[in-house]
Amino acid sequence: MRHRFEGPQEPKPYTFVEISPLEQADRKSPAGHDRYLPDRVSGHLDATLIVVTPLHVSSGTVRMTNSHTYPLVRSVTRRGGRPIVPASTLKGMTRSVVEAITHSCVRVTRARPDNLPEGAAACRNKKQLCLACRMFGAMGYEGQIRFTDAVLGDEYQLAVARMPSLFAPRSRTRAYFDGDQVRGRKFYRHGQTVTDANTPVENFRPESMFEFSVHFDNLSPGEVGVLLTALGLGSEKWLLKVGGGKPPCYGSVVVQKRALQVWREPGELYASYQTSPTPAVMPEYLNAAKSLLEPAAVKEFARAMEIRPERNCPRDNY
Repeated sequence: MRHRFEGPQEPKPYTFVEISPLEQADRKSPAGHDRYLPDRVSGHLDATLIVVTPLHVSSGTVRMTNSHTYPLVRSVTRRGGRPIVPASTLKGMTRSVVEAITHSCVRVTRARPDNLPEGAAACRNKKQLCLACRMFGAMGYEGQIRFTDAVLGDEYQLAVARMPSLFAPRSRTRAYFDGDQVRGRKFYRHGQTVTDANTPVENFRPESMFEFSVHFDNLSPGEVGVLLTALGLGSEKWLLKVGGGKPPCYGSVVVQKRALQVWREPGELYASYQTSPTPAVMPEYLNAAKSLLEPAAVKEFARAMEIRPERNCPRDNY
């Protein structure tokens, strides 16, 4: 008897970026936090996050409204009553891209180590870390990068959209495997957002703007370039995905640089409480990043993140 749900399946709203094997030489001792090193770069990036498709970063709570149509909606995250995109969300978004475009471990996965390429399992020794773990941290090591919350601009308006109900992915499904090996790191594509399904959620409308900063200490010039590239500020431009509702194409955002400033000499950081960093030129760091990036993975990720307005995302529960 034919199952009532059988029939042509819609294309999945995600794709995979191949995971490279990781050699022991790719894992190195991190820079540490005990002092500012003369061959390292410290500073901060000020940036703007611009919403391209409706963005929902859930607080995990339900909020009452004055609307008769939607008296209860799933609420966005707030700090002191002000809507935000949490720093941890931004950090996770950026780290996932860094892991995909460099020789880095697979830090968070349900796959077994034998399902991953050789040496690609999560770093375990805090004195021997891959690039992403040195930059963003690992178990027992804090990392060199700190994000601030992204705060919505003074003039903003929240909307309500009806998102399809979402369920946890089936991690052992054949779609994720090629034989016994995982197909790669999973990334959701951009496309037409579904706003007329069954779950009312608060969301930030397209063109909403958030401001945030990324502070970094003791990064190599190449690692600064990797950070910029991951945010879509390098030669390959891409939109990123953040927040909830990625299968129905929520959360497409673009990052724009406002300022990149660094301290040219470590002694400046000890000399005075009033010292200020100086403006930095991005090409210097983007060029230094070329030796750390995996060119094939960068191209593959750029293709995965293409904006294609004709792409339809799932409309039903997913």
